[in-house]
Amino acid sequence: MEFRVKMEDQDVGPRIKANITEIGDGVREAMRESATNAATQIKERGTQDITSAGKFGGDWVDALKADITETQRTVTLEAGYEPKGPPVTYWGVFQYGATITAKGPKGLMTWPNKSGFSVNGTVPAFISKSWVVIPKKFHLIEIIDEVAQETAAAFASVLEGHTDG
Repeated sequence: MEFRVKMEDQDVGPRIKANITEIGDGVREAMRESATNAATQIKERGTQDITSAGKFGGDWVDALKADITETQRTVTLEAGYEPKGPPVTYWGVFQYGATITAKGPKGLMTWPNKSGFSVNGTVPAFISKSWVVIPKKFHLIEIIDEVAQETAAAFASVLEGHTDG
């Protein structure tokens, strides 16, 4: 099928080309804006999640990344967790939860009793256990997934604002 438009005394080719370029620029700007908004949301929500999980902050928050890269055709947001070293490298324990079992010769893990735990009214200086359960405390993967879904819906709105002429 072929569709042709002919207008007398007017050259529509340059106008169509200009409109297509303008639309393309609008799409590109909408992609940038959507990626920037998503990165901001991931960082803000992720920081809130990490700091509300307990004694986490600093290096734990800094390890959450939301970086934007561009090529000629794409705008890409890469979000994830990139710890630089211990203890932050164990973030997965707090993202998923874990059961940690003692590996030493005595079969016990021992740590200072800072919680005030007592046995028959006596507060021991140390606590020992053969295993501990660390509950899920972080929700970073869920936050990234939520923001991705919200961004898809928001992109249409942002795109509309950049391509209206």
